Amino acid sequence: MSESFNACVEEARNKSVVDLVDMIRAKIMEQRSQRKVISSSWRGQLVPHVEEYIRDITTRKEHFKIS
Repeated sequence: MSESFNACVEEARNKSVVDLVDMIRAKIMEQRSQRKVISSSWRGQLVPHVEEYIRDITTRKEHFKIS
């Protein structure tokens, strides 16, 4: 994760701390905006792959213990 972060802010390394913080803030805002757009197409309350996982485990009968 730190390598990814360093790659994102590499161009701002030689700038002042205020500029660095402002650049990081802008990148975080952009990332959150992209995630919001992606998540707006979801139909349920959960992430799609979690919904699929729950659907899979609840439809398998082998996991249920019947006494």
